[in-house]
Amino acid sequence: MRPALEHALGTSIPSPARFIGKVKDGEVVSIAGLALWNGHDCEAFLWSAGTLHRDFIRAFGRYVWQDLGCDRVSCRVAADNPWAGILPRLGFVIEGRMRRAFDGQIDMLIFGLLREDWKHGKE
Repeated sequence: MRPALEHALGTSIPSPARFIGKVKDGEVVSIAGLALWNGHDCEAFLWSAGTLHRDFIRAFGRYVWQDLGCDRVSCRVAADNPWAGILPRLGFVIEGRMRRAFDGQIDMLIFGLLREDWKHGKE
């Protein structure tokens, strides 16, 4: 899953990283890469082709909160990326903006999510 996610995002994901994905009709439709885990926080690298499936969102929450034991998760996305509109609906809060950080032209938004702010129940 790493090559597909790195290609879709146009960036390298730090090692070590763990990946979860959603496959529909033999095609990968959503991927989450989780890296930079430090015992309570990790950074998520997210991609989805079209519709974001609820079972993928729930699996993401279970993995972050239960399997990794995180208290928070961070995510950086290009300001023009559709995820910039999706993340707040999941409970993520904009914590900062990195001006012209992507290709020297596009701003990157920094989002953070605390376990208690997760909008999809106690996973």
